[in-house]
Amino acid sequence: GLYTEPLTIVARQDSNIQQLEDLQGKRVDIGNPGSGDRSTMDIVLQAMGWTAASFTAVSELKGAERAQALCDNQIDAFVYVVGHPSGTVKEASSSCDINLVDVSGSSIDQLLAHHPEYSPAVIPGRLYRGAEQDVPSFGVSATLVTTSQLPDEIAYRVVKSVFENFGQFKRLHPAFAQLQKQQMVTQGLTAPLHPGARRYFEEVGLLKPTPAAAPKAVSK
Repeated sequence: GLYTEPLTIVARQDSNIQQLEDLQGKRVDIGNPGSGDRSTMDIVLQAMGWTAASFTAVSELKGAERAQALCDNQIDAFVYVVGHPSGTVKEASSSCDINLVDVSGSSIDQLLAHHPEYSPAVIPGRLYRGAEQDVPSFGVSATLVTTSQLPDEIAYRVVKSVFENFGQFKRLHPAFAQLQKQQMVTQGLTAPLHPGARRYFEEVGLLKPTPAAAPKAVSK
């Protein structure tokens, strides 16, 4: 597991949207059909007991269109599942006054309990103009995946090279800055660990060794 891609709700500052509940009665872009933004927002709607009728207007813009629509006052907020810093969010914050919406509360806690593919996340403060404080949310982890046919030794060497040069790896991109080894091994995984990766994680104590299979009884 790599960096988290939080559900990011960007609102016009003059829309008075601070919390998730404040979206009701507003003009909201919920993401274009088939996107990760839309599928995540659909789950949020279900968790909150909302429908499209809960908003004054609903749009389904593509990612590249959202910042301009927000700053042109065509919408009050848009949703985006993305790692940070994000060019789209930075574009919006540079063109108009925005704030990032707090996505937390009991309904989100229940959502996380029923959807293990998601995990809590924090959007760091001071990445964008007008967003000085850390903002809680949830999201999915970007995940490094491979085919099950990859030789164990190659998978072992890949994870070893990352984890034994961890400081250098975290400096490669701002989104990597908050990575923690233990979370990368256990959180947000969308597929089984490759045996070669597991072997390294067990060797360095990031995972408990897999119990050896009991020998099969031989019938006489």
